[in-house]
Amino acid sequence: MVYDYCASAFEFYKLFPTHNTELLKDLVFDDSPFLERASQFSKELCDRDFHLVTKNNRSNYEVFDIHIVTDEPDKKILESQEFWNLLFKVGETGEEHFVNQLSTQIYFIRKINNTWKIWDNYNPDAGMLNKRIETI
Repeated sequence: MVYDYCASAFEFYKLFPTHNTELLKDLVFDDSPFLERASQFSKELCDRDFHLVTKNNRSNYEVFDIHIVTDEPDKKILESQEFWNLLFKVGETGEEHFVNQLSTQIYFIRKINNTWKIWDNYNPDAGMLNKRIETI
């Protein structure tokens, strides 16, 4: 599920500045705090006319070292290491902004109405990433 989420998130970024959270709906609960935060942050980037550069593999990601922290009948907590290498260009100015980040992600996955999806996510580096983007 973590691999699928990251792949969907990358596809989501590739659509910028179009903001289409539908790509995440199969993996993240609609009313989850995670989707709300991710949607709000990404909407700000779309409003600022960010475009992800994928030519010549300029932007990419890698997920590795996933392990289970909690394994209960209706809740799982997974920890992963992720490396995100993203290059954004801003609309007409063409100004470039890089995000190169290795981070530990904690995913809270729940079973609701017999469906497993991501409920929340903890990214200890989110504040740093948000500040980096805000200064752009």
